[in-house]
Amino acid sequence: GAGGGADFTSRLPVAWQTAGLLKGVIALLDAPQAVALLRTASAVATKRMVGDAACAEAFVNEGGLAALRRACGSAAPPATQEQSARTLGNLACHEGLAGRLVDAGCVSPLVERLSSDRQPLVEAALCAISNVSDNPEARVELVTRGLPTLLTLCAHDASAIHLQASWLLCLLAASAESSKTLLADAAALPAMFAHARRPSDSAQEEAAWAL
Repeated sequence: GAGGGADFTSRLPVAWQTAGLLKGVIALLDAPQAVALLRTASAVATKRMVGDAACAEAFVNEGGLAALRRACGSAAPPATQEQSARTLGNLACHEGLAGRLVDAGCVSPLVERLSSDRQPLVEAALCAISNVSDNPEARVELVTRGLPTLLTLCAHDASAIHLQASWLLCLLAASAESSKTLLADAAALPAMFAHARRPSDSAQEEAAWAL
């Protein structure tokens, strides 16, 4: 009944760790031969579960980051890529996990997904990258491997994309690890000035801070 469902849901974080579900979800997420719908469902379940700090830690300790890195890669179904990117973004919100995500090589597939023609996937990748952007290594990887794509996204029609991309651009410009590489691209300064001209106080403040 409804009561039983609510009770089970309230205990899901504990069940996920203790009932063998964790390893099963990771295995399914990392199974290229699995039906695309099942892999995506596994990614969605993981995204929800890692909202719990204990589950997030358990997931990482079980080797889940390697599975997510591959599930976010180009060989995975597009829907699985998107949900895996969102999961990485959620994991990065927990204290101490953003650095482990970077160390596990998860930034690389996120940067690659920025060039997708699927807007929800690009949004998911941008959000995840933003959540690890406090890490210097993540900023270096973004500016060295993803700068041309990021500059293109700064002029994207969708505000959810161009505002997030421009914020990241400003962050790269203001960071010692990435500013020199960024400013070597002739399109970087015009992109920041364009951000400064947007009718938004936050956009103008971000651009002023970077410039």
